[in-house]
Amino acid sequence: MAEREQRLVFGEVAEQYDRARPGYPRQVVDDIVAITGIQPPARVLEVGSGTGKATPLFVDAGFEVVCLEPNADMAAVAGRKFDGVANVTIEVGLLEDWPAAGDFDLVTAAQAFHWVDHDVRLPKSAACLRPGGALAVFWNWDMGPSSPQLRAAVDDAYETKAPSMVQEPMKARVGDVIAEEIEASDLFGPVERRSHAWRRRFTVWYFGAPLGAPKYQTGQRKSKATLMAPVCSWRARAENALRQSSSGNVCVSMPVRSMRPSSTSSR
Repeated sequence: MAEREQRLVFGEVAEQYDRARPGYPRQVVDDIVAITGIQPPARVLEVGSGTGKATPLFVDAGFEVVCLEPNADMAAVAGRKFDGVANVTIEVGLLEDWPAAGDFDLVTAAQAFHWVDHDVRLPKSAACLRPGGALAVFWNWDMGPSSPQLRAAVDDAYETKAPSMVQEPMKARVGDVIAEEIEASDLFGPVERRSHAWRRRFTVWYFGAPLGAPKYQTGQRKSKATLMAPVCSWRARAENALRQSSSGNVCVSMPVRSMRPSSTSSR
């Protein structure tokens, strides 16, 4: 069997991914506008747009959005969502292969920038931007169920059935890692960061959804249904739903080549 490319495995369960993944709070786009001064109908290139979980933030605000998604199945879900919406275009492809023409005001990525080739992502992002453009990347970081009892049940399920997945330090630090990378480059100025705590209500289905490829690790091919069956059973006896907290990390930076000296020193 051919080795599965990690950044594409969610496409194997695109519809379920779309149902299970949370979106993003409106404050994300408000932050980007406030930091950069970029206003609709500016052009946005959304990298690794997936099924369009973050896309409505920009579409609803009136931006002209080009969604660039490497997996055709994920892009197809987004295409159905935005069918007939005039200010969004869905493209299947990689940022690495995108013909940069310096015609975007904003390059953005939600929960995806770390999947782009390390040597390419910053130079290509900068090349896609017009003078005065900006790069904005953001993630949800799951802070876990608000119930201590459910948190313990989830932890126990992972420790019992998938111990290698208990610690995910990169996930917790991904915003720090990318911010450091941006600031170390000579393509962008200092990074301005914002974060927001928010909540989303999940049904029991969320923990039982059979995301057959949820964790792109190795031979640990257990479905989420198998992994979380004890949790679902426990939770079903208690309530029908739960609340999870997420902390959103937003990193925004503007290219040095397109910034006035005063702007560079103030950010």
